[in-house]
Amino acid sequence: MVQSFIKGWQRTVWPVQASACGRFSLRRYYPKYNGSIEAGIGSLQTRAHHEAARYERPGEWTCDDVEAARLQSNELARPWGHNGESPLETWMQRNPLTKEDRERLLAEVKRARPVVRQEWGILPLLEGSKRDDEAVQRACITRALIQRGFLSIRRRRFSPPIKRSLWARIS
Repeated sequence: MVQSFIKGWQRTVWPVQASACGRFSLRRYYPKYNGSIEAGIGSLQTRAHHEAARYERPGEWTCDDVEAARLQSNELARPWGHNGESPLETWMQRNPLTKEDRERLLAEVKRARPVVRQEWGILPLLEGSKRDDEAVQRACITRALIQRGFLSIRRRRFSPPIKRSLWARIS
């Protein structure tokens, strides 16, 4: 287990195990499965494996192998279809945030804080737990990003998995 600190956030990183699926902890309010993330990491794993095999060390990835796989994915993948742009092309066409955009976004986050605390039933002068404060901060950032037009959340239907006991009856 490795402890890393990124801008004041403590994160526990577990080494990847032989099953190619590392040990990690999901909080109860996160989805258990996200197909697009699974597909993306599968592509990255395949590319990293081939990169390591190129240097006669299949199954023994280095940071350079993973970075090469990431660069290949960003350059060659076509997530928006055959004629669509690559992620790298899309990223290069973005409009970077200006200093004014950042200031407005930070002001929006500050304005959202008391509103979110009130909606969640947290008293204004009461100091919350670290976990509560982080959750409020995430909610404020999400609201500010949506309000400023930097984030959109789309929901779609998905079919729950069919249990094996039902498979036997479907025939």
